[in-house]
Amino acid sequence: MLPLKEKGLVWIEGLFTAKAPDGRERLLATYTRQDGLKPPLECGVALYEDARERFEPWVKLPCQKKSHRSSHPIRYSDGGREFWYLYPWLRVPNEWSAIADPSRWERREVKLPPNAQRVSSVAWNEHRRRFVLLMERTGEVWYAEGPRPEGPFGQAVRIVEHDHYNFYNVVQHPFFDREGGRVIYFEGTYTDAFSGAKSKTPRYNYKQIMYRLRLDDARLRDAQP
Repeated sequence: MLPLKEKGLVWIEGLFTAKAPDGRERLLATYTRQDGLKPPLECGVALYEDARERFEPWVKLPCQKKSHRSSHPIRYSDGGREFWYLYPWLRVPNEWSAIADPSRWERREVKLPPNAQRVSSVAWNEHRRRFVLLMERTGEVWYAEGPRPEGPFGQAVRIVEHDHYNFYNVVQHPFFDREGGRVIYFEGTYTDAFSGAKSKTPRYNYKQIMYRLRLDDARLRDAQP
């Protein structure tokens, strides 16, 4: 989907759209190129070419000296201006010229829960009238709420636990929300990789699993800021 001349593993991290100067809506993706699971050697934004049915590099971005971290972008209007949040701590104006200019990508201060885990996704919830933050730790999913994508967020509450198994790249799917957001759905990758699992779950190893969560569960009360 994204062939590069240089050697390395190419990871598409996050998909989002923007209106090009000709008025067309274009599909974009952040990506990294790296040697296995080492910190990335190249980072940037790729542009999907409809005729070729593949992504092509468009803009280079400075790399962070961290391993790959999947992005699940959301749009959010702040001060009358629309932004794409690639992560709660990284955003860019939803404008073609801004996305093409690395100097206009903004690093944000994030106020995570005091018992925060690895941040996985954040999404607005209409029922709670807050942002839902999902975090992960090997095999576990944690939940918290906040007024903005950057927080501040309440106490993190563990909502999923797998015995000795890994469950990663967790993401909520707001388009599946039911009962006005009272019920949400999220998925992750279930695998024995990077875990202490002594055996593989037959037919389910390295599979996507979706969970349903009711936000009126009293056990989530501590997650509110």
